[in-house]
Amino acid sequence: MAIADGKLFLGQIFSEFLLVIDLYTHAVIKRLALPGGGEGQVTASSDGRQIYFSSNRVDQFFIIDSATYEFEVIPYPGN
Repeated sequence: MAIADGKLFLGQIFSEFLLVIDLYTHAVIKRLALPGGGEGQVTASSDGRQIYFSSNRVDQFFIIDSATYEFEVIPYPGN
C-alpha cells in the first residue's frame, strides 16, 4: 500500500484491482483494473504525484498518475 494525494492505494489480493481509498471518508473512490491484478508491491513518489505498482503475476510494472488514475505500462528489462 501507498499513500499519496490524500488517498490510500491498496493492492486487492486475489483480484485484478488496485483500490483507491479516500483517507478522510474511507470510501473506495476508484478500482483500477491492472493486468496482473492487485498482487505486488506499491509505492509513491516523494511528491505524491505518481504511484508505482510492480505486479507479482506479469513481467511489467505500472506508473499511475495519482490525480487522473491514468497509467503507463513498463515491461521489465529483458522482456
